[in-house]
Amino acid sequence: MSNVIAVKQLLGYEKKRVLLALDITRFFENVEMFKVEYFYRSKNCSPKISKVLCRLSCVKRGPK
Repeated sequence: MSNVIAVKQLLGYEKKRVLLALDITRFFENVEMFKVEYFYRSKNCSPKISKVLCRLSCVKRGPK
């Protein structure tokens, strides 16, 4: 099965879903975590999902 067919089956033609793919590696390394979490919340992510995404996309301070 091709990727295009798989996405069409997943999203459907009439459904109002969006498939979003982002390369966020090192994207938020100089931004405070609460601002990143606020960004995800502003994109309609739940608080729990926002925190998970924040932890995945932020790095701790110190040498990178």
